[in-house]
Order: sequence, then C-alpha cells, then structure tokens
Amino acid sequence: MQHNDYYYFGKIIKSKGFEGQFIVGLEVDKPDNYKSLTEIYIEQNRELVKHNIEKIEVNKNNTATIQINQIKNADDVRTIQHCDIYLPLTLLPKLNEKRFYFHEIVGYAVIDKNYGEVGIAKEVIEHPHQNLLLVKNGFREALVPLWENVIAKVDRTEKKLFVNTPEGIIESYLTSEDEEE
Repeated sequence: MQHNDYYYFGKIIKSKGFEGQFIVGLEVDKPDNYKSLTEIYIEQNRELVKHNIEKIEVNKNNTATIQINQIKNADDVRTIQHCDIYLPLTLLPKLNEKRFYFHEIVGYAVIDKNYGEVGIAKEVIEHPHQNLLLVKNGFREALVPLWENVIAKVDRTEKKLFVNTPEGIIESYLTSEDEEE
C-alpha cells in the first residue's frame, strides 16, 4: 500500500478502559462524517496495516473511541499507542469547483486571472492563520495565499487551479530586477 493513496486521519492517544478500546485524536474537519467507518489503516513500522472496526464512537472534543478486532486489552493498545491512522483517499467527500484538498492540487498548473500561467503548485505550507501555496516557475517561486476569495476555480480534469491574486503578489515573486528596468 502506497501512503499517497491515503490521508491522515489522526493519532492513537491512549487506551480507554481495559477491553482494548483506544482514543484517537482526529485531524479531520467534520468528525461526524466518520460515525459509520468500518476500517482504519494504522501505520506500523512504516507500513499501513488494515484493521476492521468493531465499534466507533465519535466524541465531542474532536476525538473518537475505537475498538478493532486485533486489540483485546490495554496492553495491546500500548503496542499501537502514538501510531498514526490513515484512511483511503476514496473516502474523502467530493468538493465543489472552488474547494479542494491540499494534497490534490500539488502538481496542478496555477493560472492567475491577470498574470496568466504562474507555474506549478509544489506544496501547501500550512500556518495557523494563513495557508500558502508554493508555486514554482523554473528557478523562481511564488507564495500564493489560499484565501477563499483568491481561489476562482479548480479544474480537476485539466489539473489547473485558477486564482485571482491581489495586485502585485505574482509580479513581486516572478519578475526579476533585470526585467523591471
């Protein structure tokens, strides 16, 4: 199993009780969407290992209590404690043409309304108050803010991200001093 076919769901925090249940800190926007989850993939020794869920309860504090077949007691939970949990990308809900998952736009051509083709999206840099898209064009790089009003459209078929950046952002990154004179 390739990690790039999966997305990060959360981390096993601790055991709950003595029957092998464990608490998972969730890293998803809408935890209630996962109330009927039937399987998880736990990263063990850099491999993703599939586990069938016997019971899952989504809690109010962005955690879930999970019971899987292979874990029978608190000692078993200790063997997987602090392990990361992943889910297949196929479980992600489909988004509209202005919304996207960060992992899916890497490699997309970035096209600005005024500037034209800016370059290729290389990565999303996540910050607490603002996420930025690193765009490369040859040896030059641009940081595009991922604000809702900047994203115009996501074309998944053509692998293009259309943006409407504030004036001066693209030029300040991609225009060399030689070109300005």
